[in-house]
Parts: sequence; C-alpha cells; structure tokens
Amino acid sequence: MRSPLSCFQRRPCLIQTGPLLQFATWILLALEFALAADLVRTAVAPTWDDISKLAVIATIRTMLNYFLAKDIADFSAAKQSAGTPPPG
Repeated sequence: MRSPLSCFQRRPCLIQTGPLLQFATWILLALEFALAADLVRTAVAPTWDDISKLAVIATIRTMLNYFLAKDIADFSAAKQSAGTPPPG
C-alpha cells in the first residue's frame, strides 16, 4: 500500500516540506477531535445503528491517522537528516 505522500518520494524534493508537515499535523489533530465528537454523540443516545457506524468511522479514521503520522515522522526525519525524501 502506497502512502498518501509517496508522490514526493520518486523525485527530488522541489517544494518546501515544512508547510506540508504542518498541514498534516493539523489534519491529525482534526481527525482526533472529529472522532471524539462522534464518540460523545454516540454516548448520548446510542442505537445499534449508531454504534456500528461509529465502529466503521473509528476504524477508518484510526487507519488514516496511523499512516499520516507515519508519513509525518518519515518526512520529519528526512528533513532533519539530509533534506531528501525517505525511500519508499
């Protein structure tokens, strides 16, 4: 499975990755808050339909969060070491 930021891994880094990393970090934070909001909404008035939808949404968001955090860590490490994208 290719990472969302893998398009930058095949060629030299022609853009500044700082704003990209900052934006990705904000996306991670937004995903966390959205998941928390869904949990609170389901806790207030749970039905089996809501619980099943929450389970699917939580799984998808957790996967997105994991892979985005992994890309952020890879690009941060590459930025600190040599400024080139990590191999992938």
